[in-house]
Amino acid sequence: MTAGELADGSLEEAESAWQRAAADTDAALAGGGVAPSLVDEIRHGLVVSSLLSMAENVPAHLVERLVAAGLWSAPRGVAHADRLSSPEGRAGLLNRLLPHLDPGERPAVAARILDGLAGSVGSYRADQYTAMAAHLAPDELDPVVAAARAIDPPDYRVRALAGVAPRLPEARRAEVVAEAFASALLARYPSQQADALSAVAPHLSPAQLASARAAAGAVEEGEHRVGALAGVAAHLPEPDRTAVLSAAFTTADALGDAGARARALSALGPFALDEALDAATAAASATALDRLAPHLREDQIEVAFAATLALGWTDRAFVLRRLAPRLSPGQLDRALAAADAITSPSSRFDLYCTLAPSLPPERVAQLLEAAGELRGDHDRRDAWSGLAPYAPEPAGRDALTRALAVTTAIHSRIHHAHAVAALVPFLPEERRSAAVRRLLGGDASGDRFRAAAAASLAAAFAEPGSWADALVALIPHLPPDLRAGTAADALREGRHRPDVVIRLLPHLTTDLRTAAVGKALTRALHAAQEEYGSAESLLLLAPHLTVGQLRSTVEAAAAVRTERVRTEVLAGLAPHLPAELLLVAAATAGRVRSASLRAKALTALAPHLPAGERAAALEQAIAAARGDRSEVDLLAGIAAHLPPEQRPAVAARATELALALAAPDSRAKSLARAVRHLPPERREATIAAALAGDGPRPPSVLLAALAPYLPADLQRQAVAAVAAIRHPETRAQRFVELVRRLPDELLPDAAAAAGADPSRFWRAELLARLADRLTPELLAAALPAVGRGRFPARAFAGRAQALVDADPSPERVRLAVEVLRRALPEHRTYGSLAAIGALAGTIVRVGGPGAAQGVLDAIDEVQARWP
Repeated sequence: MTAGELADGSLEEAESAWQRAAADTDAALAGGGVAPSLVDEIRHGLVVSSLLSMAENVPAHLVERLVAAGLWSAPRGVAHADRLSSPEGRAGLLNRLLPHLDPGERPAVAARILDGLAGSVGSYRADQYTAMAAHLAPDELDPVVAAARAIDPPDYRVRALAGVAPRLPEARRAEVVAEAFASALLARYPSQQADALSAVAPHLSPAQLASARAAAGAVEEGEHRVGALAGVAAHLPEPDRTAVLSAAFTTADALGDAGARARALSALGPFALDEALDAATAAASATALDRLAPHLREDQIEVAFAATLALGWTDRAFVLRRLAPRLSPGQLDRALAAADAITSPSSRFDLYCTLAPSLPPERVAQLLEAAGELRGDHDRRDAWSGLAPYAPEPAGRDALTRALAVTTAIHSRIHHAHAVAALVPFLPEERRSAAVRRLLGGDASGDRFRAAAAASLAAAFAEPGSWADALVALIPHLPPDLRAGTAADALREGRHRPDVVIRLLPHLTTDLRTAAVGKALTRALHAAQEEYGSAESLLLLAPHLTVGQLRSTVEAAAAVRTERVRTEVLAGLAPHLPAELLLVAAATAGRVRSASLRAKALTALAPHLPAGERAAALEQAIAAARGDRSEVDLLAGIAAHLPPEQRPAVAARATELALALAAPDSRAKSLARAVRHLPPERREATIAAALAGDGPRPPSVLLAALAPYLPADLQRQAVAAVAAIRHPETRAQRFVELVRRLPDELLPDAAAAAGADPSRFWRAELLARLADRLTPELLAAALPAVGRGRFPARAFAGRAQALVDADPSPERVRLAVEVLRRALPEHRTYGSLAAIGALAGTIVRVGGPGAAQGVLDAIDEVQARWP
């Protein structure tokens, strides 16, 4: 069955065709021969992936509006949710559809929602459980309460229980509120304490409020203490309310940081709007303005609006989300003018979508027309799906239909290009050019092809990510008469941006190369000189600069206004500078006013200096580091470049400073950097003392940081300690730090811990981080540990191909095919294409000499029908 014949077929039909092709491939592999059926397997797998991907591209709020408008039935919306790969996304959409279902259907769907949310983060679960409760009968809420109880950390558990409690019968409500209040008192961090107490306060009895008042007054950090006191005060009777508010105002007034004071006063906003608004506008605090927006008097809105327009576009959109419904028509016109002035199309339409619910319908219609001109697929998707729900009738229903069409027409261009780039080298030489030309220029030829190819490259250069890298990698496969011209045209389209020049350099003629580097250098120097400049472009160009250009760059660095950028330039140039320019750079670094930046620049330059000057630079760096708040890390960096006889003394000083740090994270990380340079026997004694100082169970952060220097039993203890961390993000962060430092013999322990992580999201992330170190056995064991929609296609496919390249045994080839199969039907199209690109070698090995061309044809065929 071809992809075309499946155009009107169901997802089940596509899956059946894919499974039949997979069985044919298995039979061929079992017989020891090639398996041309692998191409059919990939074609049908791509159809499945594309149908699922189209579902993923439709935002949940658009599906809800389609159902609400009667364009889709509620069962069709539920069927759409079933195609989503992410359990959290599936649950979120089903939750949006819950009010559109018959009451008798809701409990079964609610059970599916709870199942999908089980492994997600606490904040998302809390919001989803609260939303669910509004559409379920009181006697249907017990499973939601049970799920809310399982949330960790406590502040999100409180939020969930407090959100569900008002829907419960009175007797049950008191029980759940008491449980929520008890959880609020367990919160560890000040921000969590404030959030938890504020969430549960509206539901507390007078006796509980008295306890909450005491707990709020005990919150350690002033800003969050004010938030907690404000949250409780709103529900206290007089005169207790006045007394608590007085304590909160006293605490807020004592805050030295203007931003913290503004945020604190915004929590008190309903009780002191004038003072809170003055503080928010003076500090330009988006958080404070957002909190105040619902409470402002009419005469205050213009002040808040003017302050909002002065914010950066991201903060501006954040505040306008709450403020826009209160704006007058004239103010809305000014907000639209501010959006019009944003140069980034995606950012501009983000703000339009924020304003859309408050705009006149005819203005929304104009914006929808403009959205059709957006170049980026995802930009068009986001604009249409954000604006269409507010289009005027009778065109509103048509706008929703058009928005659906736009969202399902997104192409995975980046990964498509990478897959083609990976497969082209396996084509017969006479076919390579045709494949490349088809991707870069379509059916055009001659000058029209060059123009089309340059336009494709320019579009790639304009977007973040690696799309441009994939397209540039195809240029060598063009005929010689097109190769240099296409690169030159693309260079002009890219406006000689340094990143564009670097990508195209290998494909330019000598004359063009010299001119291109010169123009790019001019742009890079200008970028570094700006107030919020960057050294990134200069450092990209550094390996390609002549001595004369390097001299100009070093001289220009001395005039860079921002010391951070100046020192980054000097440090990054160091490996490329000749001896005489190194001395100039060192002299410039020595004049940097910031002690820490001076120390960093001199440390980076030192290894490249002659011996005498190196010693002097390191002495200067040590002197600059002395007494600096980052002295410990500066000294650890300096120690690496000192002569062996000087290293222990500096490392010992760094170790002493590290052990004195109060924060456990900082102490562990700085200690790990410092002990690296101690003599072995002193290192062992220092580590033993550090571990003993933290009691019988050293903290996971210390074990993870010191893992390279620990004996095997403590390394295993480190793996177990990290796996036992309850907070998902912290657990993942510690795990990644630990894995980098573990020896190979402990990889099975680490892989088992990652595969058993309770969060589906982090389980996949952790296994992806481990991928490049997995043995065939560990990779095979990791496959079933990753659930639907979480498959790390690029990481696992890259590792599988590396294993086959090292040893193309039948077992490893079959493992690579299995990785490909997991990537094809269970992931968005971009994951499928990423796996195809990474496993191109295996595909050709298994599928035979015609496999590369067959897969390229399959990609084109499927992408033409389903993106």
